[in-house]
Amino acid sequence: MDGGASDRLGVPKLPAIPREALEAIRTSLPGKLLGRMSALLAQLDIHIDPPWLRTTLLIGGPALVVAVRLVNEWRAARARRAAQVLAIRTDAVPHGQG
Repeated sequence: MDGGASDRLGVPKLPAIPREALEAIRTSLPGKLLGRMSALLAQLDIHIDPPWLRTTLLIGGPALVVAVRLVNEWRAARARRAAQVLAIRTDAVPHGQG
């Protein structure tokens, strides 16, 4: 595709993404999942009877991946804060008798 149709319709071109940013996205698990899901959906010409179901799958799948990622990051931050609080408390560590 040469982008001729988008030029005729007046659709603006997207800005170029830096190579480092693409590599960072591709190496993360959510980036891999989203990339593979989009490649799979692009290769398969699936005709799903209710039209709302196809839209739900196309939007809901990536949204679910992002939501799971956000929950995991929230849990990791919460565990990190709890570990920091525990590390600061001196009474949480037993002292020797000697």
